[in-house]
Amino acid sequence: MNNELFHLSETLRDSIKNDPIFIELDKVEKELNENEEIMRKSYKKDVICSKYSDLLKVFDENSDEIKKVRKELVEAKDELYETPLVKRYLQLYAQAREILNKVNDILLENIK
Repeated sequence: MNNELFHLSETLRDSIKNDPIFIELDKVEKELNENEEIMRKSYKKDVICSKYSDLLKVFDENSDEIKKVRKELVEAKDELYETPLVKRYLQLYAQAREILNKVNDILLENIK
């Protein structure tokens, strides 16, 4: 039983790994990591996000300081997420998550 289960698990893993969505997701992710413009935008968003978190420890959420940095954060996220390659990655990621959630639901259907 255990050997059969392990074999089926490996088959499932290989099927997922060879699915066109996961192959394309991997390809686009590599392109993202090699794209300097996207890396700069991502870094900018991360710096502003960190600043926002730090300011929330000191200022009220409705303070002018927080509002200003929140606006900067929204703009930085928009700038990053509107990049065509990032949009493509997010679409593929959503499709991949949907597949994995369905697989998870099927696997756990009678175990709960």
